Amino acid sequence: MGSLLLLSLLLLLEGAYSGGRSVRGRRAAWVQGPRVIPPSSLGNSVSFWVRLSPEFVAVPPGNSVLLNCSSSCPQPESYTLRTQLQHRETLRGPGWVSYQLRDVRAWSSDVHCVVTCAGERLQATARVTTYSVPRGLPGSDPAAWWPSHLLREPEALHKCESGQCDAELQGTLPGPRPLAACDVPCALQSQRHGGPQQL
Repeated sequence: MGSLLLLSLLLLLEGAYSGGRSVRGRRAAWVQGPRVIPPSSLGNSVSFWVRLSPEFVAVPPGNSVLLNCSSSCPQPESYTLRTQLQHRETLRGPGWVSYQLRDVRAWSSDVHCVVTCAGERLQATARVTTYSVPRGLPGSDPAAWWPSHLLREPEALHKCESGQCDAELQGTLPGPRPLAACDVPCALQSQRHGGPQQL
């Protein structure tokens, strides 16, 4: 009976001794530095961004556009450009790909760059639009763009001579026809000496 009690006491002491040792071992490992967790144990979730620039482009019909797709993914699996416009890859570097859109004629198109990184997909979007110069304001004639001209094809309705123009023009232009990148100096109504006049 005494030997059984002694054997139980020895087993209890052995367990306490080995347990304290493992605690000291864990404490020593913690003091040495943080544990490096392998990527496989974190799952497939990766944080990265995708950018397509410029985000907005406006060109005359038939022109080409250059877009740059970049990403913070360290090892991207693929870059894909999704659009109905004709396109081709032109240049590639670490973290970016450049694309050329050719013969752009669609009124407005969304272009998507999709990057796959560690099984995750992320996309960025740019909008490409076309514009045309309004008829009756020929770009080849600089005088046609001056604020002193009010045109209706094919003749000039009103022209102010230098220093004699004090008319105030106001009006609304019909949509959706796009305007050129300029201030439109003409309108549908002219407020002159006798009050507003319908043109």
